Amino acid sequence: MSGPEAHHELGPSTLKNVEVCPGFRSASEENVFTIEGTKMHEAAETGNFEGLDEEQLAMVKKVLDYRDSLMTENSKLMLEQRVHITL
Repeated sequence: MSGPEAHHELGPSTLKNVEVCPGFRSASEENVFTIEGTKMHEAAETGNFEGLDEEQLAMVKKVLDYRDSLMTENSKLMLEQRVHITL
């Protein structure tokens, strides 16, 4: 993935690995799992469920139901924000 939606090679989910090994870099190649995960993540973020199969749709809806259960009258939904980190 490239462009403004692309994840940085040192995204938050990799920081625990970088802490243990500063030279760590995650594999950036796409595979069936990363493609499916990206598709489901995008569906949850945008509300566009086109192209999801029945199982994927059920998982995304479960995530959204859980998110909604945490919301209160005073809650503010904050989507991912791009930040720049210099190491």
